[in-house]
Amino acid sequence: MRVQVSLRARKLRGRHLSRPLVVFIANDEITFYFYIVMEVRAHILVKGMVQGVGFRYFVASHANQLRLVGYARNLFNGDVEIVVEGERGAIEELIKIVKVGPRMAHIEDVQVQWGNYSGSFRTFEIR
Repeated sequence: MRVQVSLRARKLRGRHLSRPLVVFIANDEITFYFYIVMEVRAHILVKGMVQGVGFRYFVASHANQLRLVGYARNLFNGDVEIVVEGERGAIEELIKIVKVGPRMAHIEDVQVQWGNYSGSFRTFEIR
């Protein structure tokens, strides 16, 4: 018996199917089990001594490791703005990392606003 299966993940409002978790074959019937990945957007403002200490590069490095997209940029008032999109769990992990920051930074406050995934970024960049 030869079985050929073709699957395409469909994106629906920031959700997509992951790779199959389990493939079950019984009585010539194939069943695939997936989990849904929820993608979101977060707007993060970081206050403190975060400019001139490599903070944006620190964020970009960790965002890339977590497969997140978006940007980090300095604001005129001395804060750093981060806009990031990806899996919610990965963004939450990035927020934990940002609260610690690199060695030379001093984080006073981190504000997070959650939003809807837009898909407008391809990579994480420093602006």
